[in-house]
Amino acid sequence: MFNAVALASIFAALFVVDDSFAKVAIIAVANIVFIVLGERPRIEENWDDKALPGREAVGPTLSVAALVATSAMPSSIVATAIVDKMPILALILAFAVVSNGLSRCGFFQFAAYKAVEKCGGTRTG
Repeated sequence: MFNAVALASIFAALFVVDDSFAKVAIIAVANIVFIVLGERPRIEENWDDKALPGREAVGPTLSVAALVATSAMPSSIVATAIVDKMPILALILAFAVVSNGLSRCGFFQFAAYKAVEKCGGTRTG
């Protein structure tokens, strides 16, 4: 449901709305809805199995590309933002790599198991 609403909002913003600021605002909100509230399609589960980027990376990247393609956002602004924020982007990417590694090796499951054990709860597996 939320995926359809978010995608419809993005298409409407790109092809119906004339104001560039409104396009960016609508697409930003739609991306947040898509990432936070959207259900996970089967293709995204396949991406996870192959350690490919998920909706958190693909949605905003495609949205920026669409905004540049429709001239709602100049490509020079995008390039400048990427260059200026490169240390922050590298830090976020580093956290993503570490988090992915910890998840794949079972650390989060182990930590959850130990937390439940320490609290005296019922645990399975």
